[in-house]
Amino acid sequence: MLREAAGFLGQARRPVIVAGGGVTASGAGAEVAALAERLSIPVATSLNGKEALLETHPLNVGVVGRYSRWCANGSSPRRTSCSSSGATPGTW
Repeated sequence: MLREAAGFLGQARRPVIVAGGGVTASGAGAEVAALAERLSIPVATSLNGKEALLETHPLNVGVVGRYSRWCANGSSPRRTSCSSSGATPGTW
């Protein structure tokens, strides 16, 4: 399933990854970072997923949703594909 998702994201014109608290809780931050780096995809996080990717990482656009950066919220609507990992879509 992960390979299918990577293939889907790799074919998208403007993908974004949204990493949530599930990524943090499961310790999968390194995997999300590796996928983002391999495919050069920006990563937004939920508030609970902030620890999924270092804030200084060049692909980290910040927290998306109610408590967010403008660049994170602005990254999602313009994207052709959004992959949510461990996040529950709600206010974002």
